[in-house]
Amino acid sequence: MGRILGKVADVLKAPGRTALCVGPLSANIVAEVMHFSERVPLVLVASRRQIECEEFGGGYVNGWTTELFAEHIRRGVRSNVILERDHGGPWQGRYEISKNFGVEQSMAIAKRSYEVDIDSGFDILHIDPSVEIGNEVLKTDTVLERLFELYEHVVEYSNERGKDIEIELGAEGQSGGPPDIEAFRYFADKIDQFCSRKKYRKPMFVVLQTGAKVFELRNAGAFESSMPSVRLGVIQMIRQCVQVAKQYGIAIKEHNADYLSVENLILRPYLGISASNVAPELGTAETTALMAAMRTFGSERELQQFISIVDKSLHWKKWTSSTSSLSPYDKARIAGHYCFSDKEVVELKKQVADRLSTRGIELDEYLRLAIRMVIHKYATAYRLI
Repeated sequence: MGRILGKVADVLKAPGRTALCVGPLSANIVAEVMHFSERVPLVLVASRRQIECEEFGGGYVNGWTTELFAEHIRRGVRSNVILERDHGGPWQGRYEISKNFGVEQSMAIAKRSYEVDIDSGFDILHIDPSVEIGNEVLKTDTVLERLFELYEHVVEYSNERGKDIEIELGAEGQSGGPPDIEAFRYFADKIDQFCSRKKYRKPMFVVLQTGAKVFELRNAGAFESSMPSVRLGVIQMIRQCVQVAKQYGIAIKEHNADYLSVENLILRPYLGISASNVAPELGTAETTALMAAMRTFGSERELQQFISIVDKSLHWKKWTSSTSSLSPYDKARIAGHYCFSDKEVVELKKQVADRLSTRGIELDEYLRLAIRMVIHKYATAYRLI
């Protein structure tokens, strides 16, 4: 049993609960996770685009590098905040994509990024080599080959440094469809063989398709289908995969649980989903609150400036389709958090904060309240509180 599992076993792998893993999309979201963790352990799960090591240019969140981010968390409620790298792997960061590196260079960069994670005190590393590099078409066995190469590297490196880390494995994009039981069994069996051969501890989590997928401002996965037969079919397949996972001694983790209805959220602990990632919904909650404050308290000019900045950034394209009819306002709600560290937005937000302070309103506390309500919803549904 690893250090992290031993410390928070009542949350991370306890039956009847689902651990909440939050994407650190902004300084306010991080602050709320740290505050909430005084009540129950939470996971901060950072992608390489959000938080990256100094060597590769850092990420878009608050100017934090991996090193600075970990240092910031350590100064807070460290005992109950678990740090996880989300989607580590080749072509998961902006650095290698911007330089159009090939497989060998991208794998080397992924390994170096993991090394900084380990040295900085991250607790869990998600290994995900599922992104196709350049024009390649990935096959399952190629993904597994890269996954195990990265697995071996992080285990050996952490052992050399005297670090005790846990691992999450995922090797496919989030489709929103139901799980493929035979594909999952094949994946779990290959993991089991690899760990037995290398005498490595098995991963803490394996990512499962659970019929969840974020699209625009909703969850468009099969679990939210309006057809009861589709939803029940997904539930049955999740249960079967959970049984397979138990046979191999691993736990199930899901991504993209954002915007799921409360009645579907409260099913997660009962289905045996051990952990769940949430990020876009929190970014939307903070951005929507910011825009509402601008509109309500006389900052219409700043609101229109903010909408224009986000619209031109094109970050909203990640969450929409080419035929999307979303208004600029809703595009800003979806992608505003990507721009929080832009100089123009920092200055704009300062102007709004100064105006609200004359009314006795502290802007960041107002925004954190919106974030807190979303975290509370998930923590309650997942039986953490």
